[in-house]
Order: sequence, then C-alpha cells, then structure tokens
Amino acid sequence: MTGRSGCGKSTLMGLVNGLVPHLHTAEISGKVEVHGLTPADEELHQMGRVVSTVSQNPRTQFFCADSTAEMAFAGENAGLEPDLIRRQIAAVTERLSMTRLLGRPVAQLSGGQKQQVAIAAAAVNDPQLYVLDEPTSNLDDSGVEAVRRLLGHLREAGSTVLITEHRLAFLRRLVDRVVVLDRGRIAMDVPAAEFFALDDERRRELGLRRLSEEAGSASPAGARSTAEQGAGGLEVEGLSYRYRRGLPPALVLDRLHVPRGRVTVVTGPNGAGKSTMVRVLSGLAQPQRGTIRLDGKPLDRRALLACSHVVMQDVNRQLFSDTVEGELVTGAGRRQTEGVLEGLGLDGMGERHPMSLSGGQRQRLAVAAAVAAEADLVFFDEPTSGLDHDGMLAIAQLARRLADDGRVVVIVTHDQELAAECADVVVSVGR
Repeated sequence: MTGRSGCGKSTLMGLVNGLVPHLHTAEISGKVEVHGLTPADEELHQMGRVVSTVSQNPRTQFFCADSTAEMAFAGENAGLEPDLIRRQIAAVTERLSMTRLLGRPVAQLSGGQKQQVAIAAAAVNDPQLYVLDEPTSNLDDSGVEAVRRLLGHLREAGSTVLITEHRLAFLRRLVDRVVVLDRGRIAMDVPAAEFFALDDERRRELGLRRLSEEAGSASPAGARSTAEQGAGGLEVEGLSYRYRRGLPPALVLDRLHVPRGRVTVVTGPNGAGKSTMVRVLSGLAQPQRGTIRLDGKPLDRRALLACSHVVMQDVNRQLFSDTVEGELVTGAGRRQTEGVLEGLGLDGMGERHPMSLSGGQRQRLAVAAAVAAEADLVFFDEPTSGLDHDGMLAIAQLARRLADDGRVVVIVTHDQELAAECADVVVSVGR
C-alpha cells in the first residue's frame, strides 16, 4: 500500500488490525474480514492473536525498558511457553542480523534500532498476518536490507504481509501486488511488475518516491567543495560525549566545520551517533569535553540552546499546541504563518489539532515551525520520515531557503533522494 501522505494508508491498517474503531472511534460502512474474523466485531486481544502490527512510530508500542524483554512480552501476551519464546527470539534476531541489540536499554537505541526491535517483537508471535506501517522509515541501508531479508523469509513461509511504504525501491523484487491510495480511495491496484514499470512522469503524478534503487545519490553533483564554502558557521574541535561514566564515548568529533549558507547532510548507519550529534550541537546534551564555536565565538550549552531549533526524529514529542497555527506561533513568536503552511502543503489546516494530522503531515508541521523560527542553527533529524515525494521535495526546498537566508542547516538522514536534492556538503559518520 502506498500513496501520498494523508491518503488513508494508516487508517486502512487500523481497520485491518481492529484499532479502528476500538481505539480510534469511527463510523464504518462496508466490511473488513481478516482470516474469517471481522476486526470491528472482535476484541482487540483476539485480533492480536491473528495480526501483528508494527506502527509508524515504534516508540508508541513499547512496554518494556529492555529490548529482549520487549520481544518476550509479545510472546507472553499470546500465552506462549517460555522455552518457545526464547527459541523464537533467538531465531528472529538471527534472521534479522540484530543479535547485537539483545539485552539493550530501549531508551538508548537509535530510532532505526527501535524499529528493528519492534519488527522482531511482531515476528516472535508468529501471526497469520503482518501489518507493517512504514517499517523502514528510520532505517539505514543495512537495516532496510535486514527487513527485506525478514520479509522474504515470511513470504517463503506463506505468511500474509501487508505493508504501507513511501520507500518503494527496496520492495521491487519482494512484493507481489501494489495498491496506490489517493484521498481515501484506490487509485491503482496492479501486479508488482506492472507497478515498477511505471515511468517517472506517472510516478510523480501519483506523488510516489523513486522505484529504482539505482536512482538518486547521497553525493549530489551540486555539492560545493570546502574551499567554496567560505568562512563562518559552526566549528567543533576535540568533542567527546558519553551517556554515563564507564561507557565508551557515543560521539567523538575531532574536528568539524558546518558552514553558513549551505545545507550540510549527515549520513551513517543506525547507532553511529548522528542523533546524539544533533543533541550535543544544539545544546540539548552537554559534552564531557570539546569546544563549539559559532562564527569564531565559543558557545556554552545555554548559548547553543538560545540560537538552535531542532526538528526531532519523533515529532510527536515537540508538538504542544491545540492548533496547527498555534505550533508556528509557539515556535516563531509571530503570526505570519499562512505562507509557511502553504509551502508545505498544509494550507487550510491552521485550525486543526496537530494530532489529527497524518504522520507525514505532522512531520511537515514540525518543519514549518523550524522555518518560522528565528534560530541561527537549524537541525533536522530524519525530516522526511513518512513523507511522500512531494513532501520530500518541499523539505528540500525549505532547507535551501533556510541556507539562502544565511543560517547553519544540518540534516541527519538516510534519505538519498533528499540528499541528492539539497545537499551542498555531505558528512559521513561511522560507529
């Protein structure tokens, strides 16, 4: 299942697993049937024995502080014997190449690692139907490949798998059928071979991401060399950050220059410290050592906080107002919001509650608040997670606009399409 942000993909998933109408109240006409059951008529715990769901935001479905306990919880909830649960966890984590994530505190995992744990927990229960709502939205290339291997195994085992996705290229040789939704209706329902043969013009008309893994590049031709970047911007020297004493450093930056007036894209595998870098450079976390300067002037944590704006990986944690327009007033301290909302496809939604928006629309709202703010340093942590092609282009254009205004712009992303559209500088961070 694919389509533009807000087209109804997540709503359809909720109808299949029973969250609509049991958790999200709705009026339903027609019929939904899953392995002989009608989700609207069944208790949620009964549907949970048939359907395992991985939500768009895995943080919202965790019950345990430990990754292994989280996987075990799914089996315990289904009444599986302890020995079987242990065997299932071992088998699933081996297939997903994620044994290194066993026994880890969930709070210390990156967004992509949390998503892998959520998928593993869903597989432990061995359900008849898997419902995966954008399972790769926060994963790096190796994480996407691990998910692809797991989905291939489920397919070979005869499982029914229903996926909503914007990142389509990795599904090219995996899925059997593709359904495109548009404004709550089916716009296309075709075999996978026919879908992946669509030309670029038709793909863009449908608002879809690229269909080939060969297209796009994380090293855009328009990137400027260091010599062309000029003076000014953010400079980091001798920086080290660890979560607590006794642990190895989570982030080490010997030297880094992030120029003004340029879009700097930071890439790297899940767990490499990209999100930690954003927290430290924006003043949200205090490094144990190192110097951070802006235009040659040393800044302490308080000064960094005063001049920074961060669009978080989980935008639900930074939406506070009861209206869309109110979010921009909160972030900017001014009421000229219509142009910003229109630029991100949110025009006409100013009076809506932020939590009534789709995941992709909430992502764009958080970016709109960053554009409206007066911050000198603007950080985006996976800003295109859950966004369609049009949304990704809008983010790229707004990042360029911020850079052209002379701000320091840093984007942490796995999205090669986004990098190809707007990056002037690409920084690769390793574990």
